[in-house]
Amino acid sequence: MSDQTDISLAFELEDITLLECVYHAEAPIQGRELDRRLLVQNPGKRFSLDVKRRKNVLRANVSVQFGLFDRKEKVNVPEMGLQPLEVVHFSLAAGVVVTAPLMGEEAIAPRHLAGDKTPETHRDEKMERGMRVEAIKAAYGLATSKLLELSAMSPIGSIMLPLIDTDEIFDDIVRNETE
Repeated sequence: MSDQTDISLAFELEDITLLECVYHAEAPIQGRELDRRLLVQNPGKRFSLDVKRRKNVLRANVSVQFGLFDRKEKVNVPEMGLQPLEVVHFSLAAGVVVTAPLMGEEAIAPRHLAGDKTPETHRDEKMERGMRVEAIKAAYGLATSKLLELSAMSPIGSIMLPLIDTDEIFDDIVRNETE
């Protein structure tokens, strides 16, 4: 990617709002064989143009869910049968606003005007992807710090979210949206 087309440095995180956060520790984690499960979703996204400020604007909802499950201990869950015991549950929902300056041909065009895979469409898709990945990174960072804060106050001790590849997570989100 050349310096003339790389817009990733122009993204600005304008706002991040904690919408909901849940932390629940069911049982001590010492002496257990635990599996980690992580789910990151981007259920809501809305792109718009702020003509006055000359910016592309993304308003997105991002949710992060994380659980530690005991491999050996099972519990009976209605309609699902025996499932591993979720020892620790954490979930967070955040509202994120990401902006990028209008950059001539880099501006996001409404989908019905973008056409089929023109150079402008490719740029639009690149901009959309970059802005959504930035929103996911911001929400995941908030979730990481919130989990660390909440777990540090519990008898279980500090728990960190695993490092993620946001591009891979984003590809999974897009794949699930198209199914």
